[in-house]
Amino acid sequence: MNARHAFIKPTLVLILFLSIVCFVTKPVISQASEYKQITISLGVDIPTLDPYGHSDAASFSIWKHMLEPLVLFNFYERRFYGALAESWTVEGKEWTFKLRKGVKFHNGADFTAKDVKFSFERIKRIGKQVILGDLEGIKIVDNYTVKLITKRPFPPFLSRLWDAVIVSEQVYKKYGEDATKHPIGTGPFKFVEWVRGSHLVAEKNYNYWGEPAKIDRVIWKPIGETAARITALEKGSTDIAVDIPPHEVARLEKNPNIRIEKVRSMRLIQVALSPRFKPFQNRLVRLAVNYAVDVDSLIKYVLQGRGYRAASLSGPASIGYDPGLKPFPYDSAKAKALLAQAGYPNGFEVDFYAPNGRYPKDRELAQAIAGQLAKVGIRARVITPEWSIFWSSVRKGKYSMFYFGGFNHVDPDIFLKLYFRTGFSPRIGYSNPEVDKLIDTQGSEFDQEKRNKLVQRVIRMIIEDVPTILLYHHEKLFGVRENVVWKPTPEETVNVQQASMR
Repeated sequence: MNARHAFIKPTLVLILFLSIVCFVTKPVISQASEYKQITISLGVDIPTLDPYGHSDAASFSIWKHMLEPLVLFNFYERRFYGALAESWTVEGKEWTFKLRKGVKFHNGADFTAKDVKFSFERIKRIGKQVILGDLEGIKIVDNYTVKLITKRPFPPFLSRLWDAVIVSEQVYKKYGEDATKHPIGTGPFKFVEWVRGSHLVAEKNYNYWGEPAKIDRVIWKPIGETAARITALEKGSTDIAVDIPPHEVARLEKNPNIRIEKVRSMRLIQVALSPRFKPFQNRLVRLAVNYAVDVDSLIKYVLQGRGYRAASLSGPASIGYDPGLKPFPYDSAKAKALLAQAGYPNGFEVDFYAPNGRYPKDRELAQAIAGQLAKVGIRARVITPEWSIFWSSVRKGKYSMFYFGGFNHVDPDIFLKLYFRTGFSPRIGYSNPEVDKLIDTQGSEFDQEKRNKLVQRVIRMIIEDVPTILLYHHEKLFGVRENVVWKPTPEETVNVQQASMR
């Protein structure tokens, strides 16, 4: 072989090798450039990996990407529609659900009626009567049909199922209670990891039964400090930041890479005045506190107008809304007179608990309320525990006075029971036999017009007893990077299944 041939042979091999390398690596680079990841900054972390170990909307908003319920609610069309259930019928106390066929859990196991039965029984077994307390029996008809029997005719039942996500019976049989460390569902995203206080990661489920997500990876980060969330948004390390404070809106809207998404929230912000504790056992004291708080000023100055004054426990989009109700006017002189009449001419001291970062301007609003109360002699010490401690204490009824957001559902039944039905939950500790009777009656009325009037009646009775200060429905503000396509809905959650990137 001459020198020329000796040179050509290795050269051709090298060219062939490089061609193969280029052919192989080019699609990989292309795939990487198309990989879409969204990071969402929240004000709080989830408290646990157990999807039934909590009752806060922030946690449900994350879990519903990985674990699904039987039904969901369309806020634009104002109707329930099937998720893991294709259809349902109701006769009296019996609800029959036809389940979707061909649905797989993230581990490849089939979704069947056994998983529904197991999930609902587990919810009841671990004491989550809040969700399924009215469910009395579960019958499997076949692999894809399940009958749910309620204690009585119960029209709000679908709104309870909205939060009752389905887990895999197979996974719990394999791992026992350690199954919470292996969150396997049927949703459009699959759980990857959770580092408490740092992040929760989920990746796209490429075998999802429904419309596939347009995002490949989601990272939720708990960032309690508002300034830190905004900084992350501006730097681009966060794509969606929740609860942008009103005073930052104008500045952020000048940034060409950021836009502000707005929606009127269904959530009602209130201050609980628990009749279980002194001095709130006295209705005159509770009434005085209501007259002492200037809600209009709070909305105007602290929220910079981005709130809607509440006069009812039910909002305009919900069952039982009563446009004839008027809010308490601000009247500090009347507040002082009521306090004197109640035996507190010099006011009193009270611990006032509030979250910090869970709701827009929550700490600032609590401090402003405390300042207003001081003018009538009520010395409120604002205490802001870490969110999981705060919410756990609220659920156990440990606080006499606390700032909270409730009722972000279309149907008010669960909210009325959680906070105002005797013995249902110790959160506020309010009790009124007449209110109890009306709450139970409205929950059994299928005629929507009659039920609406019953809810209006019970709400008027509760307001008359003043166990809370009705504040406002806030305008929920989200900071969004310009390349993210997404719109919020009134229940406040960030649904990544409806998001895309441009």
